[in-house]
Amino acid sequence: MFMSKRVVNIILAMGLVIGAFAGTLVTGSADEHGNNQMNGSTELYVPWVPNGAMLDDLREEIDPSGPYYGSITVQNLEDETITVNYEVLSTGTVDQFQLENWETGTLTVDDLFSVDDEVDGSGVVLTTSNDARIAVVQKQASGSAPSDEARTSSEAGTVGGYTAMSEVSGSSVLPIVQTNNNWNTHIRVTNFGDQTANVEVILNPAGGEGDAPTFNMEIATGDTETLNLLGGENAIPDGWTGSALISADGPVGAIAERAKNETSMLIMNAALPVENSSTQYAPLVFQEWNYWNTGISIANLADVENEITITYYDRDGVELNTDSLTVPANGMDYVYTPASVVANDAMELDGFVGSAVITGEHPFRGAVDEVKYFGDDPDTGHAMSYMVEDQAATAGETLAMPIFQSGGEDGMGDTTGIQLFNPTDEWVAGAVRFITQFGLEYRQPLIVHLEPGEGYTVYPYEIPDFPADVHGSALVQVYAGDGAITAAANNVNYAVANDGSASFNLMLTGEAGPETPEYILRTDPRRATNEWFTTFSLTATLMDVDGNPVPNEEVLIMVNPSIEGPPGDARILTTNEDGQVVFNDEFTRGGSELVDRFIIIYPGFDPGEQWPEDPWIETYAWKTWVAPGPEPDASIQVELRDDAGNVLSEGDTVTSGSQLTAEATVIKDGEPLANQEVNFNWFTTTGPGWPDLVGSDTGVTGADGTVTHTQTASPPNIDVCVDTVIEGWPFDDCAGIVEVE
Repeated sequence: MFMSKRVVNIILAMGLVIGAFAGTLVTGSADEHGNNQMNGSTELYVPWVPNGAMLDDLREEIDPSGPYYGSITVQNLEDETITVNYEVLSTGTVDQFQLENWETGTLTVDDLFSVDDEVDGSGVVLTTSNDARIAVVQKQASGSAPSDEARTSSEAGTVGGYTAMSEVSGSSVLPIVQTNNNWNTHIRVTNFGDQTANVEVILNPAGGEGDAPTFNMEIATGDTETLNLLGGENAIPDGWTGSALISADGPVGAIAERAKNETSMLIMNAALPVENSSTQYAPLVFQEWNYWNTGISIANLADVENEITITYYDRDGVELNTDSLTVPANGMDYVYTPASVVANDAMELDGFVGSAVITGEHPFRGAVDEVKYFGDDPDTGHAMSYMVEDQAATAGETLAMPIFQSGGEDGMGDTTGIQLFNPTDEWVAGAVRFITQFGLEYRQPLIVHLEPGEGYTVYPYEIPDFPADVHGSALVQVYAGDGAITAAANNVNYAVANDGSASFNLMLTGEAGPETPEYILRTDPRRATNEWFTTFSLTATLMDVDGNPVPNEEVLIMVNPSIEGPPGDARILTTNEDGQVVFNDEFTRGGSELVDRFIIIYPGFDPGEQWPEDPWIETYAWKTWVAPGPEPDASIQVELRDDAGNVLSEGDTVTSGSQLTAEATVIKDGEPLANQEVNFNWFTTTGPGWPDLVGSDTGVTGADGTVTHTQTASPPNIDVCVDTVIEGWPFDDCAGIVEVE
């Protein structure tokens, strides 16, 4: 199950070279938390961990899916060794294990169940012996169980998961359950009380259309009952969508497994308490983003109609359009973002990733489904869901994610992304800590400064030189500003045979993790797109924890660093009186879409020397270079002639000291191109590696589209290359190496 703590390579540890009104953010700081049950705690509840369970569909043409096997990953939020106790309710199995400071450990299906256990799953309770805080998620897969690092593989068929509960009650809601579009839902209800629970499940239809079927269960202590919406005498008809209101005379917990067996997709949600605020957050919303799209389901908890407004923000904090829903009393409704997210007049929306603030006249609950249904992408057929958040972390608080993984260099393998969102009208700063399963940081803290409405994506494949195949956890420490951060995490493995995705809410707790930083770093812009052969200006700002600029300090900026070699560019710059440095990055490559990744580090140091032992802070920026338009029908060719006017070919020989002439010809649309600037570069090659530049100049073509340049030949050889830029596209040609005697 668990591995003992070991020393982690310091190079890897460094990881571098290694309510509110509609349309507005929440006023002031988010200093009051809702009750979403997903908080780091000393006692956590997992309503369902499968042990070979099947998900039946009961439609004749659709086969069941499974068997599913689950796992539980536990994150120690304390700076000390703790003891974690767990009880598997259906079998009575009780056991415990230890986690050292900040460690994570995974209980596999073999840890939780024995071969003699004749149960297809169970609820699990986790407690700590010394009132220590933990965060917990459940991750499951069909065909092949998650490993002791909560990893899946190509042997798995379908993946799902959800975040554990910090409390259970007698009244909760699942915002969406369904049988439409060949989906089916299994509602699993577990009795966590010490006596038999009488449970009532009311299914409220979408839009308030039709009756609200009611199901009654009598659940013994520690047992789990399953309601298959398509099963039994009172089965819900095919094509139905709604929400589930769960009431009991004791503490119960419930989850929904929504399966589309015909395409092997699975979405999971955990039920949340009915009591709630009327302002909530969706940290991650997609529209056609790498073929991902989003659906938002809203369950009205009031006995009257509820006017719901969903306001979308891009990652730069720009407010986009809004959606409005009138949800019937005790009913539900939903919106699908491809028909909903519309950019304002100042933007063109070509694939959207952002966040949303959801407000209502009355309390509600919500779920955000993320689906990759269709498109040319070979990795379609994935689906996952997280619960709409009613809480956000403020300064002195932490968001915990027990599973943070990076895949392999081939882009396959379990990979976690976390979307951060500031839903308030104040700025906020957070430090993202990446921690191995053994409790050691393997990277310096990533500093995220968020203005009102801004979002930030933490994704291993976007972080410069992030180590591959890492398994661990993440902490988001909020340490400055009057704003707040809310977050959701996705864990996806495209190597899984079918649906390899699961989504999780982060758990809220107090201060946790290493000591928080004393400074803040911000870059503007964080993400930008420029055309080839232009200059991109990146501004980095250094602030103290009160948001004041810090002048006269050195900041290191590196472009495309790598542990396999020196960074493409590295500069140490001194902050001005505004605490800022400006880095100008000029693009001179062209020929394809490329991305520059920037790391900004404080305090600055020379990356060519020994990296300092003292900790530093870092943040990132990304620049995408794109073509300015369609490639023109153009070319450039060069001919090399000796002093007698003979055209030379590669391998020919000339005399040392003779004059060579290079003639470049530029053609566009089949005609000579006049007044075109051409660069001439003369090279000699003396050994392995890059050739040596021995001469260069620039000329302009005449009416015949040609321009010449001369160079004196010297041993051992010589070559000439020419290049030009036409309508933003680069063109070049070389004559070939000529020997010089």
